Amino acid sequence: MPSTEPAARPSRAQHGASLVESVVASALLGVTMVAGLTAWDTASLSARTATRQAWAACVGRAELEAVLAAPWSAGYPAPASVAVLARPAPGYPDLPGLQQVTVTVTDPASRAALYQVSALKARALSTAGQPLQGATLGAVEQGCPTP
Repeated sequence: MPSTEPAARPSRAQHGASLVESVVASALLGVTMVAGLTAWDTASLSARTATRQAWAACVGRAELEAVLAAPWSAGYPAPASVAVLARPAPGYPDLPGLQQVTVTVTDPASRAALYQVSALKARALSTAGQPLQGATLGAVEQGCPTP
């Protein structure tokens, strides 16, 4: 037999999400999105910086090797983003056949120094034997990727 009592109305909690719940959920989603995009931007910037530093180290080492393999000279050719300084070795005034060679690599975009390396070059060793073929080519031509 069917019931003659009126159907019970659902309670207020069963009507769905309230406006407050929707606002809180939207705020949480917004905060999460901002944090995620900030982390993505930071990772991208860090990767770009690491790539430029790796490029500078590659160029610096290659140019130093090219200078050490080249015949004795007062100046050495280098690409635009590389500065090569050859000067008498400090602390060895009685050895005129000794140079301190310093290679500084700068960022092509910002012109900030990224990498610097130094070595001593002796005249006696630089004239013994033949220099490497193509030793004075720019390091970029020898295999370092562009930044």
